[in-house]
Amino acid sequence: MPRTFLYCCPRTGQNVQGTVEGEAPADGSKQYEALECAACRGFHFVNAATLKLLSDEIEDQPPR
Repeated sequence: MPRTFLYCCPRTGQNVQGTVEGEAPADGSKQYEALECAACRGFHFVNAATLKLLSDEIEDQPPR
């Protein structure tokens, strides 16, 4: 069953509706799906479990 969510396009700053197929992984593993952005026509990777963009997850990590 598809899951619909909103995210902020990192290129344009616009709110965009995205859809991810299937259920979140039960084991909590990080599985990413590529989705085409309606705002910039580029591709972004979304975590199927958290519905967060890969770019958002990288920004949340402390610097090394």
